[in-house]
Amino acid sequence: MDELKVYIGCCKTDFYLLKSCVASIRYWNKTVRVSLLKDFSQGDFDTAELERLFNVTVVETRYKKLGGYMKLQPYIERTAERIFLQDADMVWLGDITTMIKDCDKDIAVHAYNPPMLDEELNKWYFNKSNLHLYYPDYKYPGFVFNCGSIFLNKRIFSPDDFTEIIAWREGARPIHAGIFLCEDQGIINYIVAKKYLAREITIAEVPFQIDAADVAAANYDLNKIKRKEEQKVIVHWLGKKIGLNSFYSARHILRFYERNYYSYLKNGNQKMIGDRLKRTLKYFDRFAYELSKKILYTFIPRKK
Repeated sequence: MDELKVYIGCCKTDFYLLKSCVASIRYWNKTVRVSLLKDFSQGDFDTAELERLFNVTVVETRYKKLGGYMKLQPYIERTAERIFLQDADMVWLGDITTMIKDCDKDIAVHAYNPPMLDEELNKWYFNKSNLHLYYPDYKYPGFVFNCGSIFLNKRIFSPDDFTEIIAWREGARPIHAGIFLCEDQGIINYIVAKKYLAREITIAEVPFQIDAADVAAANYDLNKIKRKEEQKVIVHWLGKKIGLNSFYSARHILRFYERNYYSYLKNGNQKMIGDRLKRTLKYFDRFAYELSKKILYTFIPRKK
C-alpha cells in the first residue's frame, strides 16, 4: 500500500494556527510526509522556517489564489497520493495515521446524521432551496461530514465532477452563487453524496475530530499529551477566526503546541511572545472587545 501523506490547507491569516498544527503532527509522528496547500489570496507568507524545522514541503499547485477552494486541488487536479487532507486550525492529540493506514475504502470521513437535518444543512453545507433549484439530483445519503479532515485513498474524483459546480481558475468561484456553504465543504458533501448513492465509491466512517468548544476539549488534561498518552482524535477550532488564540475554546491545547513549535528556535520563548504581541496590536480592536466581554461575563453570568 502506498505511503500516506498529510496535506494541510493554509493561508496568511491562519499561519499562526498552522504552527501549532504542524508541531502537533510532529509531536506524535516524526516521519509522515507533510505538505502545505498554500493559498495566497490573503497575501504572501513565508513558511521556510516551518518547512526547515519540521521537514515539511509545499504542494505545487496550478493556481495560487483560490481562497478556501484551495483544498479542492487534490480532487480536481487528481493527486496520485494517498492523502489525509486537513485544515490548519486543527491539532492532533495522537497519531491519526494509525487510524487510516490500513483503510481500503475510497475515502474516510467523520460522518454524522444531525437530528435537525435541514437546520444543519442550511448552516454548514447548502442553501437547500437554491441547491434544489440548480442541482435537483441531490439526495441526502444519511450522513454529512465536516471537511476539515478527510482521507482520500484513490483517484475517485475527476475534473468532470466539478465542471457544473465551480469554474476552476485563479480566484475560483462556484458557477451559481449562494448554494454551497463553507467553500469546499458543501461542494464535497454534494459530490460524495451523489457518488455514494450511485455506489461509485466506498466510505469508512472514522471519528477523526472534536470541536474545540466541546467539553471534552475544554477540559482536556495536558498531562496526557506530556505523558504521550494518545487520544486518536483531532481538535478543530471551527468557525471564524479572530487572529488571537487567547480567547479560543480549549486554548490551552493550542498554546501547548505553539510553545512546542517555538521550542525548536533559538530564543524561541522571546520570539513567541513577540509574535503574540504583534498579533495583539494588529487585531487590537478585537482584543479589546473580547477582553471587555470576558470581564463583563465575569460579573454578569451569561444566561443558559
